[in-house]
This record gives sequence, structure tokens and C-alpha cells, in this order.
Amino acid sequence: MSHNNNSKIRRFTFWTLGLMSLGATVQATENGAPTTVFGVYDFGAGILPASSPVGTLGMRVAFYSANVQKDRHGRSLDNNFSLDVLSIGVAYFRMTDYRILGARYGYSVAVPFFQMDASFRVQTPGGPLDLKADPFRM
Repeated sequence: MSHNNNSKIRRFTFWTLGLMSLGATVQATENGAPTTVFGVYDFGAGILPASSPVGTLGMRVAFYSANVQKDRHGRSLDNNFSLDVLSIGVAYFRMTDYRILGARYGYSVAVPFFQMDASFRVQTPGGPLDLKADPFRM
């Protein structure tokens, strides 16, 4: 009887771990790239740069391009879709040796740059309408 219970527990454990491991491979972003500008949120509590008299300068660059838009069935839409995104994040971190409540004090400045070229065609009763956008954000 105990062998049967151990077998059920073992089977349930492996089944649960197997389902949990499937979620580890899922990415909810495009090609694993976050929607925020790269370089802005790379440092956080506990992983800040070391103290230095001049500080730390960081920069990340990312480029993303897509040319096909698909419906919920995986079929390509005929809308002449094109999207190119360039994001640049520049950040300066200055950590000091001052301590406040046991933690080192520091400050940072982050400047994100964002360039996007987008165009697509919308089918209307009066014929196709071409839409384009080329914003630059700082």
C-alpha cells in the first residue's frame, strides 16, 4: 500500500515539476527584449556598481525589426507592415561611501533615446490607406 502511495506522490511531483519547467521557456516579449529602453533598468538594489570617485557610465543599444503582422490563426495579414525600432540607453551611476541605514548612498541619471520607423496599409471601403510614422523620442 505504501509503495502505491509513493508512486502516486512521485508521479504527481514529476508532473508538477514538468509543467512548471514549461513556463520557464516562455517569453512574453518580442525576441526576449524588454519594452523599456535598454540600459535604464539594468541596475537595481544589491547589484549597483562599486563606489568610485568618478562613477560608472553605462550604455546599451538594441535594434528590433518586424515586417509581418499575423492574425490569431498565424496567417499573414496583407497590410504591408514594417516596423524598425532603435533604442539607446545611456546611464551614469555614482555610488558613494556614505551609509544611510546600513546601505550605501548613490545617485544615477538615465537618458533614453528612441527611434521608430513604422508603416502599414489599412484596407478601407474607399481603397487602401497608407500610414507612416517616424518619431524620435528623448
